[in-house]
Amino acid sequence: MCVKVSLIALFYNEECSAEAVIREVRDVLRSLGVPFEIVAIQNGSTDHTPEILAGLTKEIPELRILKIPVNRGAGYGAVRGWYEAKAEYVIGVSGDGQVDLQSIPRMFELM
Repeated sequence: MCVKVSLIALFYNEECSAEAVIREVRDVLRSLGVPFEIVAIQNGSTDHTPEILAGLTKEIPELRILKIPVNRGAGYGAVRGWYEAKAEYVIGVSGDGQVDLQSIPRMFELM
C-alpha cells in the first residue's frame, strides 16, 4: 500500500502533550480515508516523551519514531522528518498541541 499522507510531528520534552497529539493526529488522518503514516521526531527529549511515544507504537501501527539523541533545534528535526517521509503529501506540526489538527481535512481537500 502506498502512503498518501505523512504527518511529521516534532517532540522535545512534550510529555504532557505527546500522547494526546499522537492520538488526535491518528484520528484526523484516519478520517481522510487514505493510507498515512505518522513520523514522530523525538528530538533529544530528556523527560518521558521517548517512553510515551514508544508505548504508542504498540497500538498505532502507522506511527514510527525517528530518534535524534541530542536536540539540535526544531529546524534540524523538521528537515530530518521531511527526509524520512514516504508519502506524496507531507504535513508538519509541533508536538506541543498548539496546532489545530482539525484543519488538516480542509487542507487535504484543497490538494
